[in-house]
Amino acid sequence: MVQALPKRTTFDQFIDWYPESSECRYELRRGVIIETPKPRGKHSEIAGFVLKQLNNAIDEAQKCYFTPKECIVKTDDDTGFEPDVTILDRASLANEPRWESSSVIEHGSSVVLAVEVVSTNWKDDYSVKVVDYEAIGIPEYWVVGAT
Repeated sequence: MVQALPKRTTFDQFIDWYPESSECRYELRRGVIIETPKPRGKHSEIAGFVLKQLNNAIDEAQKCYFTPKECIVKTDDDTGFEPDVTILDRASLANEPRWESSSVIEHGSSVVLAVEVVSTNWKDDYSVKVVDYEAIGIPEYWVVGAT
């Protein structure tokens, strides 16, 4: 028996499909929509701590940066990730055509830092995402875990 290959999803299709309110987060990985649970418990605590510390550092340094509650970073025509914490350069948003309508970042130069808190998809955090973020020019990427 011949099995049909699943249809791949483009980034544009993914953004059009993405539910406005959901109990889950979604990422697009090589054309496949992946459901990821919203951060809970220790994961949420760590992400919140990192966010607080980074916001304090941004304020202290008086940089024109901010940390959005949510955003999707497009790394390819079939891939987009939603980091746990992202620092964006406010001035660069003028070059982001989908920021206002979809909270999508298409240019790595707009991202100062992307942070992933290690969870069940830790292999992606340590291998796939680091390569994709580097490829679009994100200058710094952290993988943070609990000890």
